[in-house]
Amino acid sequence: MSNPEKNRVFPFTVTLVAAVLAANPSVASDASDAPDASEGVLGTWLATSATGDPAHIQIYTKTVDGVEMFYGRFTFFPGEDENGVNIGETALDTLNPDEALRGRRLLGLDMLEGLTYDKEKNRWDGGTVYDPDVGKYYKSRLSLQDTDHLELRGYVGISLFGRSDIWTRLKDT
Repeated sequence: MSNPEKNRVFPFTVTLVAAVLAANPSVASDASDAPDASEGVLGTWLATSATGDPAHIQIYTKTVDGVEMFYGRFTFFPGEDENGVNIGETALDTLNPDEALRGRRLLGLDMLEGLTYDKEKNRWDGGTVYDPDVGKYYKSRLSLQDTDHLELRGYVGISLFGRSDIWTRLKDT
């Protein structure tokens, strides 16, 4: 048995939605008109290592074999060493498992590599993160918590076996 009140409401709702869309075409615009959500991670972030040491990480893109990929590099380490020199100027990759790389500077080093944006999941997957505190690479993924907070998940094998850090966007950088 049909409800006459319900039958009157449905056509009204369809008509109202059609009127709103006709009056404001931007509401029904193609998704290609929207800003690219993948760019939400671009910028400079304050990260804190497992040992509590802060660092600034700049996330940027580069095209590799025709695919836009996301990378992150160390741009600043707050603090000074015992000689009053910014620790970023002197910090080396001393724990790298490759002895030939132990003399490279951490400042400017890509610590995130090869992430691609997954539009369906609204996250960045498939890359690696390098942790200079232990000299190891891990699989990684990024997801925005909101415009100013980014979750980095580093893991071995599957995401269940890993750890997450929350980074904070730095303004005016």
